[in-house]
This record gives sequence, C-alpha cells and structure tokens, in this order.
Amino acid sequence: MILDDIRAYLVTRGLAPADNNTAPTGSYRLYEAYMPDDFDYTMSVFETIGVPALTLLREHKAVSFQFRVRGSRLNYAVARKQWEDCFKALQDSTPAVGYALVQAIHYGPMFFNDD
Repeated sequence: MILDDIRAYLVTRGLAPADNNTAPTGSYRLYEAYMPDDFDYTMSVFETIGVPALTLLREHKAVSFQFRVRGSRLNYAVARKQWEDCFKALQDSTPAVGYALVQAIHYGPMFFNDD
C-alpha cells in the first residue's frame, strides 16, 4: 500500500520515527491518512486519486499521495525545514519495488493555519 511504502521510506531516511509512541517530545510523528489534533509536530501522508500525467499520455492510476507537515504555533522555520527534508528525500525517489519515480505536482508547500 502506498501509505505504508512512503512511511517506511521516510523512516529509513531518518525523517520519521519507526514508532510514534516512542518518539521523543518535540520530534515529528508520521501518521497515515490521519492528522491528530493533539500534537504540534506532526506529519501525515494521505492517498489521493491518480492524476493525468503531463507526459507519456497515460495516467497514474491511484498512485498518488499528499504529504502534510504541521508545526507548532509561530514556528514556521522548523515546519518548513521538515517539509523540505522530506520533499528532497521523496522527489525523484523509488520508495519501494513497483514504483517508477516519485514526482511532485507542486514544488513548494501550501501554507495554512489550523483553527
């Protein structure tokens, strides 16, 4: 499953803990298809529908994901750095057998504030 593969890939790169329950305080936890409200330093990966490819005239069939990072209030630099490290690790990668290449649709984070 794509979410498990992306999580395992980020864990092997040292960008996410192997177990969220034993992650040190203040470190980023990684969740699949879920963004909990009770942690500031949180990452989550969501499966999304496939999108038409811009090249090769074919579609990516349900092999796409969205990656989100949440930082603590007014701590943009830390969240931005975490996002950038994960982006660089994932961009042009093959996280598991069966993947051709991970490519970003957006080359920059989209920012918003939680309520």
